[in-house]
Amino acid sequence: MSEPAIATPKLTQRQIQRRERILKVAQQLTGERGYDGASMRAIAAASHVAEKTLYNIFGSKDRLIAMAAQHRSADVFEAAAQNVPDGGMAFLLAFGRRVAEVTLEAPEMARVLAQVLLDHSDLVGLNDLYELYVGLTFDQMSGAGLIEERASRASFIRLFRLGIVSAVILWSKGEVSDEDFARHLELEVLRALLPVMKPEISATILVRVAEIARQL
Repeated sequence: MSEPAIATPKLTQRQIQRRERILKVAQQLTGERGYDGASMRAIAAASHVAEKTLYNIFGSKDRLIAMAAQHRSADVFEAAAQNVPDGGMAFLLAFGRRVAEVTLEAPEMARVLAQVLLDHSDLVGLNDLYELYVGLTFDQMSGAGLIEERASRASFIRLFRLGIVSAVILWSKGEVSDEDFARHLELEVLRALLPVMKPEISATILVRVAEIARQL
């Protein structure tokens, strides 16, 4: 899978590194202190920049925290793309596994950022990430003859995104256990694939869906 460019192209290397540092600090402080506790002043101090700089770059705290959450999501997509460079269904399943790994590595941060993304996804174009990575995967599978001719690309991306987001939100509210989280994410990936894949592939997917359902 080709590597998409996420960084803003007009930024210098120093500016990119500064932005990366700020976003990482924002993630960390939000996870430690919650959304309200992670003030712009605290983020600026920990990032070694002036508070005014944060407002110049991001405009508002809402946008900064939303960008931090989006940045974390982009890292998850890119990690999956590096692990499965050929894309396809294996990439989508790898993405689900990586979501589970990253979430459980820092659960408190994940709970806060999940809610931020849900509330402020319009600020940073989170949907664009799914369009980029999942849309490219759909195109690859379609080109390989794995997708039904009448399958809707837009509907698939939307169903995939909603499945992942709903699984994370349910986990963040305690409706899904840590132990079952990865299986729930795999189930959502497979559910998104079922309506678009050719019948012979869908039959194999259904077998795996039944296995996961028994495990849950």
